[in-house]
Amino acid sequence: MAFEKGKPKPVNGGRKKGTVNKVTADIKEVITKIVEQRIGELNADLDTMSPTSKWMILEKIMKFAYPTLSAQKIDADIKHDGKINITVNYTTPDKDGKAGS
Repeated sequence: MAFEKGKPKPVNGGRKKGTVNKVTADIKEVITKIVEQRIGELNADLDTMSPTSKWMILEKIMKFAYPTLSAQKIDADIKHDGKINITVNYTTPDKDGKAGS
């Protein structure tokens, strides 16, 4: 039964909370299949790109694989004596370029 203007919405009308839109689910499925089929090509293309271009592409596609984090506000009353100690240790790289002692 269609909704009629001026009458209240039926109690059980509409989709249930959390129900996925069928069109959205279908589109996501198609996109997933395309990406799965082209993943080897994507990796080959990334290997030929400059580091800047590579990271720009990865940044754009990562949002589809990882959730976006939101900023967190922390209220704190931090007390200190005003002194800050910083220690820097220098190491000499070994023959493989890794940090040594």
